[in-house]
Amino acid sequence: MPRTSVDLTHVDHLSRSALETLVGAARTLPPPIRLPLRARPELGLAQRLADHGWYETQSLRLTHI
Repeated sequence: MPRTSVDLTHVDHLSRSALETLVGAARTLPPPIRLPLRARPELGLAQRLADHGWYETQSLRLTHI
């Protein structure tokens, strides 16, 4: 099965609605498939995911570069 990831390493801003869309897409994935997000720490995704309770989404994986 091909691996897919979302590369956000060149993104300077990600709207809440775009992040909600990514979380929603990840939630549709059957276990054990996960949607990896690659981002720079400066984008603040870890904190934003935590602020909205989305850090508990098992099918979403955040990787900082």
